[in-house]
Amino acid sequence: QELRLPTVFSRAEAEQWLAEGGPALHELRTDLEDLAWKLTLSDLSEKKVRQALVGLDQALQKLARSGVELRDLRHGVLEFPTVVDGEPAYLHWELGQPHIERY
Repeated sequence: QELRLPTVFSRAEAEQWLAEGGPALHELRTDLEDLAWKLTLSDLSEKKVRQALVGLDQALQKLARSGVELRDLRHGVLEFPTVVDGEPAYLHWELGQPHIERY
């Protein structure tokens, strides 16, 4: 198994990730809401539930591999590991914000 070092983002890199990968968060959130709605239907088959869960799991794994940390899917909160003044920190972004505004 290959050893992976943690991903560290500059503010510019995090902003670029949001521009390129941010839509994936919208899709993930939509998929989760869709799954929750489908689970309320009595005619939903086990196969369909399993397929939806596999899709969600794959999306979450892809996000995790990118180094971005999902803090709150419901509110669309992401954190990007960074270094500030030589100390580990996180760049914080919430769905609807045009840019990363704080760490």
